[in-house]
Amino acid sequence: MCRRCYLWSILVACLCFGCQRPHITVDSRLLGCDRYASYWVHTPDPQLLRPEVGRELVICWRFPQSYFREKLELLLTVRFQDGNTDRVLIRLKSQTGAYVYQLIGEAACRHGDIKTYKVEAFTGGCLREKWRHQLWCERIEFPNYGDEFSRLSDEKK
Repeated sequence: MCRRCYLWSILVACLCFGCQRPHITVDSRLLGCDRYASYWVHTPDPQLLRPEVGRELVICWRFPQSYFREKLELLLTVRFQDGNTDRVLIRLKSQTGAYVYQLIGEAACRHGDIKTYKVEAFTGGCLREKWRHQLWCERIEFPNYGDEFSRLSDEKK
Protein backbone atom coordinates (compact mmCIF):
# COMPACT_ATOMS: atom_id res chain seq x y z
CA MET A 1 0.00 0.00 0.00
CA CYS A 2 2.80 2.41 0.81
CA ARG A 3 4.44 1.71 -2.54
CA ARG A 4 1.22 2.59 -4.35
CA CYS A 5 0.97 5.92 -2.46
CA TYR A 6 4.59 6.65 -3.33
CA LEU A 7 3.95 6.09 -7.06
CA TRP A 8 0.83 8.28 -6.96
CA SER A 9 2.71 11.08 -5.25
CA ILE A 10 5.44 10.95 -7.93
CA LEU A 11 2.79 11.05 -10.67
CA VAL A 12 1.02 14.04 -9.09
CA ALA A 13 4.34 15.87 -8.64
CA CYS A 14 5.24 15.30 -12.30
CA LEU A 15 1.86 16.56 -13.46
CA CYS A 16 1.96 19.64 -11.25
CA PHE A 17 5.56 20.69 -11.76
CA GLY A 18 6.62 18.98 -14.99
CA CYS A 19 4.84 21.24 -17.47
CA GLN A 20 5.36 24.95 -17.18
CA ARG A 21 4.74 27.53 -19.86
CA PRO A 22 7.61 29.88 -20.56
CA HIS A 23 6.99 33.50 -19.63
CA ILE A 24 8.62 34.77 -22.85
CA THR A 25 8.10 33.45 -26.37
CA VAL A 26 9.57 34.79 -29.61
CA ASP A 27 8.33 34.04 -33.11
CA SER A 28 10.31 34.94 -36.23
CA ARG A 29 8.42 35.60 -39.48
CA LEU A 30 9.44 36.48 -43.03
CA LEU A 31 7.67 39.53 -44.41
CA GLY A 32 6.62 39.65 -48.03
CA CYS A 33 3.69 40.66 -50.18
CA ASP A 34 1.54 37.87 -48.71
CA ARG A 35 1.14 39.89 -45.49
CA TYR A 36 -1.20 42.31 -47.29
CA ALA A 37 -4.90 41.42 -47.40
CA SER A 38 -5.11 42.67 -51.00
CA TYR A 39 -2.72 39.88 -52.02
CA TRP A 40 -5.20 37.23 -50.89
CA VAL A 41 -8.40 38.83 -52.22
CA HIS A 42 -6.80 39.97 -55.51
CA THR A 43 -7.66 43.66 -55.26
CA PRO A 44 -5.50 46.46 -56.67
CA ASP A 45 -3.00 47.78 -54.15
CA PRO A 46 0.04 49.97 -54.86
CA GLN A 47 1.87 48.28 -51.96
CA LEU A 48 1.90 45.03 -53.97
CA LEU A 49 3.98 46.65 -56.72
CA ARG A 50 6.89 47.33 -54.32
CA PRO A 51 6.30 45.41 -51.10
CA GLU A 52 8.70 45.94 -48.24
CA VAL A 53 10.35 42.61 -47.54
CA GLY A 54 12.24 41.63 -44.44
CA ARG A 55 11.76 39.83 -41.16
CA GLU A 56 9.94 40.53 -37.93
CA LEU A 57 10.28 39.19 -34.41
CA VAL A 58 7.09 38.94 -32.35
CA ILE A 59 7.89 38.87 -28.63
CA CYS A 60 5.03 37.80 -26.36
CA TRP A 61 5.13 37.73 -22.59
CA ARG A 62 2.97 36.58 -19.71
CA PHE A 63 4.55 37.26 -16.34
CA PRO A 64 3.15 36.60 -12.87
CA GLN A 65 2.18 39.59 -10.74
CA SER A 66 5.11 38.89 -8.41
CA TYR A 67 7.52 40.02 -11.16
CA PHE A 68 5.98 43.51 -11.10
CA ARG A 69 6.99 44.43 -7.56
CA GLU A 70 9.80 46.38 -9.21
CA LYS A 71 10.10 47.85 -12.69
CA LEU A 72 10.17 45.01 -15.26
CA GLU A 73 12.07 45.51 -18.52
CA LEU A 74 12.89 43.33 -21.51
CA LEU A 75 16.19 43.72 -23.31
CA LEU A 76 16.09 42.50 -26.91
CA THR A 77 19.50 41.89 -28.48
CA VAL A 78 19.53 41.21 -32.23
CA ARG A 79 22.58 40.21 -34.31
CA PHE A 80 22.53 40.71 -38.05
CA GLN A 81 24.36 38.93 -40.86
CA ASP A 82 26.74 41.85 -41.32
CA GLY A 83 27.98 41.44 -37.72
CA ASN A 84 26.24 44.50 -36.25
CA THR A 85 24.15 44.30 -33.09
CA ASP A 86 20.99 46.17 -32.14
CA ARG A 87 19.65 46.43 -28.58
CA VAL A 88 16.12 47.53 -27.68
CA LEU A 89 14.91 48.16 -24.12
CA ILE A 90 11.20 47.47 -23.67
CA ARG A 91 9.56 48.76 -20.48
CA LEU A 92 6.62 46.57 -19.51
CA LYS A 93 3.44 48.05 -18.08
CA SER A 94 1.20 44.98 -18.05
CA GLN A 95 1.52 41.31 -17.19
CA THR A 96 0.75 40.18 -20.73
CA GLY A 97 1.53 41.77 -24.04
CA ALA A 98 3.50 41.69 -27.25
CA TYR A 99 6.18 43.73 -29.00
CA VAL A 100 7.00 43.56 -32.72
CA TYR A 101 10.54 44.24 -33.96
CA GLN A 102 10.72 44.69 -37.73
CA LEU A 103 13.72 44.70 -40.03
CA ILE A 104 12.34 45.90 -43.37
CA GLY A 105 13.23 48.13 -46.28
CA GLU A 106 16.53 50.00 -46.21
CA ALA A 107 17.62 48.53 -42.85
CA ALA A 108 17.13 44.99 -44.19
CA CYS A 109 19.27 45.80 -47.23
CA ARG A 110 21.98 47.41 -45.09
CA HIS A 111 22.24 44.71 -42.40
CA GLY A 112 21.12 41.59 -44.22
CA ASP A 113 18.85 39.16 -42.42
CA ILE A 114 18.54 38.62 -38.67
CA LYS A 115 21.10 36.00 -37.68
CA THR A 116 20.22 35.39 -34.03
CA TYR A 117 18.59 37.08 -31.04
CA LYS A 118 17.86 36.84 -27.34
CA VAL A 119 15.40 38.43 -24.91
CA GLU A 120 16.21 38.99 -21.24
CA ALA A 121 13.78 40.10 -18.51
CA PHE A 122 15.21 42.31 -15.75
CA THR A 123 13.70 43.55 -12.49
CA GLY A 124 15.74 45.97 -10.45
CA GLY A 125 18.83 45.25 -12.54
CA CYS A 126 18.67 41.49 -11.85
CA LEU A 127 18.10 38.94 -14.60
CA ARG A 128 14.80 37.09 -14.01
CA GLU A 129 14.26 35.18 -17.27
CA LYS A 130 15.99 34.63 -20.59
CA TRP A 131 14.84 33.40 -24.01
CA ARG A 132 17.51 32.65 -26.60
CA HIS A 133 17.44 31.70 -30.26
CA GLN A 134 18.93 28.24 -30.74
CA LEU A 135 21.96 29.68 -32.58
CA TRP A 136 22.68 32.36 -29.95
CA CYS A 137 26.08 32.29 -28.29
CA GLU A 138 27.95 34.99 -26.47
CA ARG A 139 30.37 36.87 -28.69
CA ILE A 140 34.06 36.48 -27.92
CA GLU A 141 35.93 39.73 -28.39
CA PHE A 142 39.65 39.64 -29.18
CA PRO A 143 41.99 42.61 -28.87
CA ASN A 144 43.02 44.12 -32.18
CA TYR A 145 46.59 42.97 -32.80
CA GLY A 146 46.45 43.67 -36.53
CA ASP A 147 48.88 46.61 -36.51
CA GLU A 148 51.40 44.79 -34.34
CA PHE A 149 51.37 41.66 -36.54
CA SER A 150 51.77 43.69 -39.73
CA ARG A 151 54.72 45.58 -38.17
CA LEU A 152 56.40 42.28 -37.17
CA SER A 153 55.95 40.80 -40.64
CA ASP A 154 57.44 43.97 -42.19
CA GLU A 155 60.50 43.67 -39.92
CA LYS A 156 61.12 40.07 -41.04
CA LYS A 157 61.24 41.12 -44.70
